[in-house]
Amino acid sequence: MKGKVVGIIIAVVAVIAAVGGTFIYNANKTPEYADKAFVKSVANGLENRWAIIDKGESQKRTSSEENSDLKKAIQAELDAISKYKTMNFKSTKLQELAVSYINALNAQKKNVNGRTDYDSSAFTAWNTAYDKRSVILAELVKTYDLTVSDRYENELKDLMANGKDVKKSEKAQEQVDALKNALDFQQVDGDYEYTDYRNYEAVLENNSDIDFDYFNVEVTLLDAEGVNLDTTYANVSNWKQGTKARFEFSTDDQFAKIETKVSWSSED
Repeated sequence: MKGKVVGIIIAVVAVIAAVGGTFIYNANKTPEYADKAFVKSVANGLENRWAIIDKGESQKRTSSEENSDLKKAIQAELDAISKYKTMNFKSTKLQELAVSYINALNAQKKNVNGRTDYDSSAFTAWNTAYDKRSVILAELVKTYDLTVSDRYENELKDLMANGKDVKKSEKAQEQVDALKNALDFQQVDGDYEYTDYRNYEAVLENNSDIDFDYFNVEVTLLDAEGVNLDTTYANVSNWKQGTKARFEFSTDDQFAKIETKVSWSSED
């Protein structure tokens, strides 16, 4: 009996040692990350997509057939990279780009039928996803050394150029929104004894890096309950960087608050 107990103890110790050894091995093992493989798969997926598109463009097709071929092309790209949505990345930023890119592809596939229907929500969704893909691909080229074969360099350059334009537009819109939010209309002191009209103004410096041809502010006047009383405008033109402009409007409405919306054009 004593020998049996000793044998059991030895067996247990052996198991513990084996398990412990496995834990030590796993702890010391270098984690496998998907970063490099993902970037390579993006390139492969793009080339697979473009190959299908090139083949279709060499044939006479109906609009429906074009959309069908485009769905296949998008699916070919998804087939190459969808698995990375749940893989581990060393770079958290690259992992976020991977998920965003896959989501953009799915959005394009879902809305491919609306890409030529200019008045549809699907058309807007298609182009939004295209812009998103362009920005991500530009980042992958710049930061993660994404490359494609010589045959498809022009296609990648076109996407990168669009991505650059999108980033420029986003930056400009952020600056415009900041200017709009900085507008602080105040009543101008004056003699209002014989009129119900009051003058309001806001003086603002253009601290953006945009020279505006015009900067038009639509001013909506609201009462305390949020009811729209009237809409008026306070516009300026030829508003250069670093200069101040005075935005003015007059009204006889007794408003409690205002809402603003901006339209603009630059010299670029």
